[in-house]
Amino acid sequence: MKSFGYKKIAQRSFASNPSFDESRNHYLEGSLRKKVEAVLQKQWINEWSSFGPSYATVTQKTKFYEALSNTLLVVYHARYPNTSAGERTISRDTVRRFLLDNYTGKFYEQNKDLFAVFAGYDSWKDFVDKSSASSIPPPPVEVATEEIPAPPLPIPTESKSQNWIWGLLAVTWFLASLTAYFFVRPDQAPSVNSNAPVLSQINLRIVSASNAQKAPSLIKFAYDLGENSYDSAFINFGDGKKILSSPSGTVSQLFFHPKVTLAHIRIVKNGKNFVKSFQIPIKTDHWQAQIGKSLFFPADKIIQGNTLHLPLSQLPFQTIKEDFYTQYSYVQPFTCSMDTMVFEARIKNPMKEGGISCFDSEIALIGNSENKLSSLAFNLLHPSCIQYGYLKIADTQVGYDHANQQLGKLLPALGVDLSDWITVKVVCKNKVAELYVNEKLRHRQPYEGQIGELQAISLQFKGTGFVDWVQLRTLAGDIHYTEDFGGSALQ
Repeated sequence: MKSFGYKKIAQRSFASNPSFDESRNHYLEGSLRKKVEAVLQKQWINEWSSFGPSYATVTQKTKFYEALSNTLLVVYHARYPNTSAGERTISRDTVRRFLLDNYTGKFYEQNKDLFAVFAGYDSWKDFVDKSSASSIPPPPVEVATEEIPAPPLPIPTESKSQNWIWGLLAVTWFLASLTAYFFVRPDQAPSVNSNAPVLSQINLRIVSASNAQKAPSLIKFAYDLGENSYDSAFINFGDGKKILSSPSGTVSQLFFHPKVTLAHIRIVKNGKNFVKSFQIPIKTDHWQAQIGKSLFFPADKIIQGNTLHLPLSQLPFQTIKEDFYTQYSYVQPFTCSMDTMVFEARIKNPMKEGGISCFDSEIALIGNSENKLSSLAFNLLHPSCIQYGYLKIADTQVGYDHANQQLGKLLPALGVDLSDWITVKVVCKNKVAELYVNEKLRHRQPYEGQIGELQAISLQFKGTGFVDWVQLRTLAGDIHYTEDFGGSALQ
């Protein structure tokens, strides 16, 4: 029988709780932001009015963030003149994020030092130390309960009739056990069937495709759900689902733009979803450029002056945000495995010709591994922005986590000056990828899984960027694919 006791209330502080430390840090960053804003408002008329009527109504935000990032460095170096020129850097994107009231990401202490010095403190630590203890919210207190047992109750004695009942139950259990042991053989035991669909039976294949499967292309698919039983079934190409009314049949889809996309067949049974995905490459005749989801530029608009480049004069700025990315891509089955290949390209992204800080330049080689999307992808950034650098190879990823917007392992090798031409090379061999910049080894990364057969090459720039040439080679040095966009750099 359960005993009922008294509850004693205890208190436990969360002061050492990591979640509280993070909340306290966000609170202090918000306080420093207000200090910085107060300085800006005080200086506005004399120093910042060219960017707008007031701090609250900045009209040239990109230029303002750029100017403020430079001012932060000037003020810091004036306060600490012995600091080397490259020791402290900050991008305009970091400045913009710091001034956002609702930004919940993390900032490195060296960046917070710059803001603290601008606000009149010696450093971020000095600001924290001088912040009034009363201005920082106290740690929450957990109210815990501890049950104090009551004195034990007397144990009742069993009657003879109760003893007789317990004895009968014991004999019954013993006889049932003997029966199960001698008369129920293993092959007669009931089988356990999860009744889940067998995904390996689900298949999808292309029956026909207009325009040689190049965008725009109307593709007819044949599907087969096998012998699976289900409540309902759908196929999704990314723009809404289509009902599959029979276990096998055909379905058509019009693809307007080139890309490597996925078709998802979804079976619903007993309220549960079971999905199998298929890779569908929508090919291109040549290289193309894309900004956002709806702006596309064909090869004749972007191959100029023996380079791959989208001139600023062709951009409809009224439809583009201050920060935008241009993606140059070529979608074709390259009939080679990127796990044993060499990729090389010559690129740049200078501000004076359309680059945007942090001058992110991403290279992505899209593969097909067992009909699943796989890739070798990484970005190169200004050295002040390496906290956002990442490297993804098949099933391995290191650095910044874009999906969850979380900082990860720093990759200094990805910090590069992109104001002038650089040559980037990746060598994949024996499950190790080596990254070279201007023929110097910058990083070696072992990886799990497979990149697989190369389906597409993508080069993306924050801004517009330039590509001089692209080349794929075997490990033996034989050229598999090369493109110099009309130039002679590779001849």
